[in-house]
Parts: sequence; structure tokens; C-alpha cells
Amino acid sequence: MKNKKLKILFLYPNFHMSTLVPNGIAILVAWLKRDGFKNIDLFDTTFYESESKSKDQDRVEVGQVQPFNYADRGVKLKTTNMYEDFVKKVYEFQPDIIMASILEDTYKIFIKFMEKIKNKKIPCLAGGQFASSAPEKVIALDFVDYVCRGEGEETLTDLCNALENGTDTVKIPNLWVKKDGQITKNEIRPLIEDLDSLPLPDRDLYNKYPKY
Repeated sequence: MKNKKLKILFLYPNFHMSTLVPNGIAILVAWLKRDGFKNIDLFDTTFYESESKSKDQDRVEVGQVQPFNYADRGVKLKTTNMYEDFVKKVYEFQPDIIMASILEDTYKIFIKFMEKIKNKKIPCLAGGQFASSAPEKVIALDFVDYVCRGEGEETLTDLCNALENGTDTVKIPNLWVKKDGQITKNEIRPLIEDLDSLPLPDRDLYNKYPKY
């Protein structure tokens, strides 16, 4: 299969050392790669040092786990500014679309990231639990063009193929699409019943991060 040209950047605005490997993104990456999209990158904030305590540190304080040191486990935290690093990533990778997976408690982080690059006017899709449950709030953001409700495997593939081929994206199931000031709210497609059709999660993008 010929590799497709579309450049996709996944954004995972995570809290410090929380939910280390998001399998949802790994499955979506595998699905897109299977369809010929190879130009995929990831910006994950999990390993950025934080002034606040991590969930693991909270567990140490209440006696749930023994005291530990990340370095002893081969984990090196990033000490640079994650927002500046994100801007650098965007300018270097030059994505054609940014796809963000957001929860209610990471929603504000997502906004802060996208505010940093909104002048570049890169199409943005928001998915994840919060986007599915509050699509009206998410699609209202001026830098969000698409909201994915429900499963993303077939939806993201359809969207990326439309962007790759320059065809209309307005009627893709599972998507709320904002175009020319109008919002199209498409129906939810049937669930994928044949789980054997799903590829194994692709975690290659995580190999450049510290040891999990």
C-alpha cells in the first residue's frame, strides 16, 4: 500500500505521570497506519516534571506504596516548558491536522496548548470522553474544527482520507463538523462488533519516551 502524505499529530494533554500509555491512541495509530497513514507523531505531556505531586507520590504519603525514585527505574522526567516544546513540535513537524484526546480534567490544559498555536490555523479534532459527553462546549472553541463522538477508528480514517483527497468532511458519521460558521451534527455509526478486525495497539510512538 502506498504511504499517504497527510501529517497527523496526536496531542495527549496528560497530568504528570498519570495513565502512562493511553491504549486508545495506540489503537487509533495502528488503524491509521494500516490504512497507509505513516506520517504520525505524538506530543505527550505525561513525563513533564510538575510542581504538583503525582498520584504515585500521593500514594506514598498515605502508605499505599513504598517510597521510590523515578531515576532508579530508568525514568527521566522532562524539565523543559511543555507549552514551548509543543509549539516547537508543531513548527518542526508541520502537521496537517492535530488530534487531541481530552478528559474533563485535562480540558483546560488542551485549551492552553491550542491557544499557543491558533495563529497557524491547523485543523483540530477533539475526541475522548469529554468531547463525546460535552460536544457543544468543545466545538464552540474557535480552534476546534471537528469533535469525534463515540468510537474513533473508522471515523478518523474517513476524515484523514477526506483530507488526503481534498473531499468534503461534513457528512462523516460520529463527527460534529464546523465549517463556514455552521455546525453539522452527524449520527453515531454502529459499534464495531468484530473485535478481531482491530489491529494490535501500535506503541512505536512511545519508544522515544522514557521507559514505561
